[in-house]
Amino acid sequence: VMACHLNHHLRGEEANSDMEFCKELCRQNNIELFVKEVDVNKLSNELKISHEECGRNCRYKFFNSLAEKYNAKIATAHNSDDNLETTIYNMTRGASLKGLSGIPKVRDYIIRPLINTSREKIEEYCKGYGLKYVTDSTNLTDEYTRNKIRNIVIPYIKKEFNPNIIETITRLADVVSSEDDFIENVSNENYKKLLVIGEKNRIE
Repeated sequence: VMACHLNHHLRGEEANSDMEFCKELCRQNNIELFVKEVDVNKLSNELKISHEECGRNCRYKFFNSLAEKYNAKIATAHNSDDNLETTIYNMTRGASLKGLSGIPKVRDYIIRPLINTSREKIEEYCKGYGLKYVTDSTNLTDEYTRNKIRNIVIPYIKKEFNPNIIETITRLADVVSSEDDFIENVSNENYKKLLVIGEKNRIE
């Protein structure tokens, strides 16, 4: 097992403190750590894209390079809360079946073993076993669209409509994902059959 951490340099000293936390945690557990630092604020301005998009692109570019170099899989910590936020975000933008499927459990070399586990249960587990963790302070603000969904929309839905909305959307995402996979597989099979028929007719 190896670990990787990308410092976005968006939160000043807090970002550096998080980086040092990762270094110390990996040192204590004898885990090899790969660290990269990127000035996301500067890069996003140069590319004229949002901090969110730029940060995500930088992270996965970093992940890609390590996965290819070590022929490894990347396990991210996405949980069911993240999946709910993504599904709602996609719905507001007009999502297809793939968008309503939320965050995929597996995509190429990326695996998400905690995708069906809530953030609350993960934090309870950490507290129960005395495991230290850090919280990104920007998650507590309403500056970004996802944060507004997390801090305003979801609590309102839980209070007014469905306290089990996370479990409900998780089941929905699983069903929709299965249906999307089925449709895609059938479409690909029929497309290949049509190609064979077309090639046979061309030869004849």
